[in-house]
Amino acid sequence: MTSTIIIPEPIANAIDELQNGWNALNFDHILNLWDHGYKHLIYIPEERPTLRGIDEIAAYFNTVAAMMVNMTINLTVIDCDLFNDSAWAVCRGEWTGQNKYREVPSGGEARVSFMLHKVGDDWKLIQYIEAVLNHQYAPPENIPE
Repeated sequence: MTSTIIIPEPIANAIDELQNGWNALNFDHILNLWDHGYKHLIYIPEERPTLRGIDEIAAYFNTVAAMMVNMTINLTVIDCDLFNDSAWAVCRGEWTGQNKYREVPSGGEARVSFMLHKVGDDWKLIQYIEAVLNHQYAPPENIPE
């Protein structure tokens, strides 16, 4: 049985804003989605070590901005919830992009999870985690159920 996922407005808006920012390579826009006043910000990109705090996150976006020519990202919600002044989502992410230091485009699939919390009338990111899907992984055979 397939259930319909109802995506609360703050989560839908965050996904739209993230996709719009990445697709336009507008990293200032993406950076403004984060709560700059929250001291425990965490971003775990699939290709880098854990980033903590707005300064490390901003430095990462500056590095990415310097090397990417174009980017397309699509996030599809797997599950999500909104509770009080917090929200979370787990998504399937697909991306393609052209890095100016490579001859061919890059791309892949990942699972993405993020958390938001309410700051005044706005919803801001406080956590964002990318987990790359390893299509080369072969699960062991004969796993007991």
